[in-house]
Amino acid sequence: PITANAPVYGDTFEFHIDADPMQVPPSPWADIFGRYPNRSREKPRFVSVLLYLNDVWEAEEWGAPTAFLDPPTQELYEVFPQPGRCVIMDQDISHTVVAPRKETG
Repeated sequence: PITANAPVYGDTFEFHIDADPMQVPPSPWADIFGRYPNRSREKPRFVSVLLYLNDVWEAEEWGAPTAFLDPPTQELYEVFPQPGRCVIMDQDISHTVVAPRKETG
């Protein structure tokens, strides 16, 4: 399935994962592949893709990074929008969207 997010000023989001193959609901998918840890050999890998389609993005002025959390160290890593940038990540990576600043318009 495809999900699109377009946060606007004032939106708030919690850290989350997009999907976990260990928690898929009963379905033909689960009947065929079962429930398994992501990145298991010979099983479909769950990934998410962030594609920034904007022509211009002033990261310092407008903000709106995607923040990634490294659970063992609790360190945060931020990836800012950039025209044409594509981020591919495992769906069980803990992350959050940060809404753009008011100056974005």
